[in-house]
Amino acid sequence: MRGLLLSSVALAVMTAASVAADLPARAPAMAPAPMYAAPIFTWSGFYVGLNAGAGFRSSNSGRSDYVFDSPAGSVDPGLIAGINADLALAGRRGGRNTGFTGGAQLGFNWQFGALVAGVEADINYLDRGRVDRGYTILNLAGTDLDLTVGGIGRGSDYFGTLRARIGYAFDRTMVYATGGLAYSDSGNRRGAAFVTDPFAGDALVATYTSRGSSSNWGYAIGAGVEHAFTDNWTAKVEYLYVDLDRGGSHRYTSVGAGAPFDNIVGVRRGDDSGMHIVRVGMNYKFGGGRSSGPVVAAY
Repeated sequence: MRGLLLSSVALAVMTAASVAADLPARAPAMAPAPMYAAPIFTWSGFYVGLNAGAGFRSSNSGRSDYVFDSPAGSVDPGLIAGINADLALAGRRGGRNTGFTGGAQLGFNWQFGALVAGVEADINYLDRGRVDRGYTILNLAGTDLDLTVGGIGRGSDYFGTLRARIGYAFDRTMVYATGGLAYSDSGNRRGAAFVTDPFAGDALVATYTSRGSSSNWGYAIGAGVEHAFTDNWTAKVEYLYVDLDRGGSHRYTSVGAGAPFDNIVGVRRGDDSGMHIVRVGMNYKFGGGRSSGPVVAAY
């Protein structure tokens, strides 16, 4: 019995060894392939673009004070005082002008996490149309004469800005605020004032004319939203308020004036000009819009 038991155990051991020998060899373990994170969009880089929109002149801008004087002192001071009192009662005249604006911009952005800082410069054409604002004072300074004062010409031919931008990026969409320096050309302006005699068929008694063009400086502030719809192309909607200080004055000289107006000169003092700019723009960003993501190994 004991011999039979030992024979059975030996047979079982030999059978297990034979089965194990027939099994395939186990392949060695392989390290997992590394996983790469998707590239991250970045606003950093240089860009250029175009813009177009509309400029709305502020209702309180473009106002002027008209005054008259007699440098030679040969005109009755009471007449001069009466003319200027009537002008003051007529009020400061302004107007609202709207026109097309379009131009080009360039800039550079730096992105730090979700914050984006940058600088942008632009130059833009601005057509506010013909400027023709005037008014008439009847019975000037208690006389039987009428005075018509007006500004004839064109609005600013161009304006430009140099601004800082600070924004917050939601991946491919950025909202930003902006502000900085603004400048413009006041355009080719003519001012005119006419003294007429209504009892003589509105015959001209005196004509005063002024003409000039100058550059103006001020500031620009605003905000916008910009979206990158490809790695290189972005589109934006932007609002700017541009305030330009028009210093100095335009001197009116009399032409063909009869006494006593031949010794009176008119002056239009400097005014200011506020504009609301609403525009859309498109930019091309150089170098693409992605940075490499980190390498992440999977185990």
